[in-house]
Amino acid sequence: MIKFFRKIRRNLLSEGKTGKYFKYAIGEIILVVIGILIALQINNWNENRKLKINENYVIENLIEDLQSDYNNYEFNKIQLENQIKLVDELIEAPANKRMDTTIYLHQLRWGGNILSIAFDEDISKDIVNKDILKTIKIYYRTQKKTMVESNIYWEVVRDIVRPFLRKYGIHDSRSVKEMEYNQGAIDLELLIEEKLTAQYRSEEFQQILFELRLKAIGLYDVLDNLSQFNRELRLALKAYTND
Repeated sequence: MIKFFRKIRRNLLSEGKTGKYFKYAIGEIILVVIGILIALQINNWNENRKLKINENYVIENLIEDLQSDYNNYEFNKIQLENQIKLVDELIEAPANKRMDTTIYLHQLRWGGNILSIAFDEDISKDIVNKDILKTIKIYYRTQKKTMVESNIYWEVVRDIVRPFLRKYGIHDSRSVKEMEYNQGAIDLELLIEEKLTAQYRSEEFQQILFELRLKAIGLYDVLDNLSQFNRELRLALKAYTND
């Protein structure tokens, strides 16, 4: 092809057709520029395609992580609901009277197990869509706030509730051994009800229940908000990858 164009230029010059030569030369330059632009366009298309494929891969993994987090949040919400209900019953239960409850007493010492897999500060380099990226960053900030509340709640359980149960010998060490024998059965009571009942009306116990209830409700509220945000974000990501 190059030899063909070169032959045309040579013929035009040899025939003295300078004007036609320049017109031809300009046309040839235009064709070259058009060719370069097309090549650049194809290259850009390929690069954008690669970015989109990588973005979809990252988002699909993110959706899976978000689903795992959502399941964890919903599980913890149920546990918190049970704990709050138990605390309310303990506050209202008269002294030395067995409570009519279907909730295990050891729910009192439950401290949460809130995990967040979907957390990556560097995700911005893989997400092309700015609106999607903005929503993800807002979700991460909400997640961080929830983890702060979770830590505050856990400190109450770890530093106040459990030491109180140890102090008055309310933990049932026999149940722990039985749990080991029954491969960690969760339907075993870990607290001695009679010893717990003896503390129902003590000011110390009532103050602990008040503090635990306050922090459990606070965590439940932010966790519920995060769980809903999680579900909405997954739906938005799935819709985006399907476009």
